[in-house]
Amino acid sequence: MKIFFKNSFTIQKIVLYILSFMVSTISGINGIAPFGISIFAAVLANKIPVLIVYILTLIGTFIGQGSSQALTYLLTSLVFVVITLIFKPKENEEYENEKLKLR
Repeated sequence: MKIFFKNSFTIQKIVLYILSFMVSTISGINGIAPFGISIFAAVLANKIPVLIVYILTLIGTFIGQGSSQALTYLLTSLVFVVITLIFKPKENEEYENEKLKLR
């Protein structure tokens, strides 16, 4: 448990937590809030522990846009996680393509 807290609360991750909360409160045109889900997807794609970011973006979306947008965020993020688990993203394809071009 102590190692979890030590790894989860480094300076870089605290800055990420603050930014993810602040960005998730922003809404765009017609009340659409794409920033919370985009931060969540970026954190998930970069293999950063996602639980704290997810909770903070959910709270930020609730504070910034209300309960209906928070529910939309919750459902969208769950669909995103399920799709990510079903269809594994391809990794390091960029470098493989470069090797093929050189041959």
